[in-house]
Amino acid sequence: MSLSLYPIIRKLGEGGFGTTYLATNTLMPSQPYCVVKQLTPTSADPKVQQLIKDRFKQEAITLEHLGKDSNGKVPSLYAYFVERGEFYLIQEYVDGQTLNERVQTRGLFTEIQVRQLLTDILPTLCYVHDRGIVHRDIKPDNIMLRHRDNKPILIDFGAVKEIMSTTITASGDTAQSILIGTPGFMPLEQMSGRPMFASDIYALGLTALYLLTGKMPTEIETDPDRGNLNWQSLAPNISPQLVEILTKSIQPLSRDRYQNARQMLEDLSISSSPFPQPPVVSPIPIADDREKTVYVPIATTTTNGNSQARPLIIALTAAIVGGGLIGGFLVLGHNSSRNESSENKNNSQQTVANNNPVINSTPKITSTSNSTNDRRTASSRENTTENIERNNIAIRENITENTDRSNVASRENTTENIERSNASTSKNTIDNTDRDPRATVRDYYSKINNRNYTGAWNALPTDLQNNKSVHPNGYDSFLDWWAKQVANVEIQQTNLVSQTDRDAVVDVTIEYVMRAGGVSPQRIRYFLVKDDRNQEWAIQRIGLR
Repeated sequence: MSLSLYPIIRKLGEGGFGTTYLATNTLMPSQPYCVVKQLTPTSADPKVQQLIKDRFKQEAITLEHLGKDSNGKVPSLYAYFVERGEFYLIQEYVDGQTLNERVQTRGLFTEIQVRQLLTDILPTLCYVHDRGIVHRDIKPDNIMLRHRDNKPILIDFGAVKEIMSTTITASGDTAQSILIGTPGFMPLEQMSGRPMFASDIYALGLTALYLLTGKMPTEIETDPDRGNLNWQSLAPNISPQLVEILTKSIQPLSRDRYQNARQMLEDLSISSSPFPQPPVVSPIPIADDREKTVYVPIATTTTNGNSQARPLIIALTAAIVGGGLIGGFLVLGHNSSRNESSENKNNSQQTVANNNPVINSTPKITSTSNSTNDRRTASSRENTTENIERNNIAIRENITENTDRSNVASRENTTENIERSNASTSKNTIDNTDRDPRATVRDYYSKINNRNYTGAWNALPTDLQNNKSVHPNGYDSFLDWWAKQVANVEIQQTNLVSQTDRDAVVDVTIEYVMRAGGVSPQRIRYFLVKDDRNQEWAIQRIGLR
């Protein structure tokens, strides 16, 4: 492996342990951008160099697994190698801005933005802590907001830097010559060389304060008695719930802080600002079927190939065929019922005619003249044969004509009934489609934009209105947010996640245009139910996503 495989484009940064470059990864087919971290050990001692090389390999393996299993929340490690006494890490390039750059270009974060950031980054920190890793250097410069999805990415883990500072004491023990971390963001235990999970919580809390106030920790006044930072006066509009969470996260003593990221995430999920949102559902998997989103296809009706319509069509077809046959037999019965003896005679004659030879069924008459009798007999045979043929033709014509009429009428009736059924089904389908749950969500924000705050308040479920952690002062808290802090709500997108006859889930992406300036993006999930009284959709609960 050689640095020549990663042509340098430009320098990204420089620190006490080395330099970071933007480069091209020529080993990959698309030759994407990558980050080259050139690390320089603090000691030139050959024994230390070998020790660093061994530990560097182990740390590279850790970073490889960390990036591979993080679902994109930690940069992937492509390669590592040592060349001419320099140690190199080749990592995934994150196209985005650091939190520090975002504040410098767009201004301070709102409470909603800070809550969203913490909601997104804490699961990543849970993932890191669950693997026994302490980041050690969380700060605004080490959290990137990725451009393509605005998600925070944790970068620049401190363990590799610690390896570079390895030395060997006179007694032969290894030690670190430089403290890893950033002044102001390191708590007492980390400055004493004992970093723990709670140390990362401390640094993350101070990062959140910077986003809200624009002040670095060293710029915030400290309480001389307890050592706490007096930051609340710098962010007076923050809700009591978030003040409590951030204050706990930056306590001077580690025992008074959240001990890990999961504890802080749980408190953040339970609490809520006085915004129209219920407690945020924790992204940590929870065994609760009620929180599972079930994708249910919306029922539609078709005129072709419908499994429910098919038995009806089969039944109607049977009726058509059966009706035609019955009609034909009724005609036959009607024609032959004029004379019962004639029926018997005709049936007998028809059988005789169809089965040849002809048998004379006329009683034999005695006459003095045999020739006369022969002529009469011949004439009788001719008349009988002629009548049978005429009768059979008439019967066949009547059967055919009436059967055709019956079939045509049956087909016309069946077609008309099917068309009526399809029209009715289509009408019902259109009626159901018109009741779009997304319209309820859009109508809620329309009321807010039109300053109909009472109407928007009444659209919320009673449980949410009465939730003291969401609306401590009821409608006044709701009004304080929407009427005094938000100038307008812009709906970017609404997506129908699932829908049944009784409930629906709608995802909405919006932007709060703040009265104080700036725009705050937000992604919210609405859970709706069908109101039995008017068959309209109503908001049941709301959550961040």
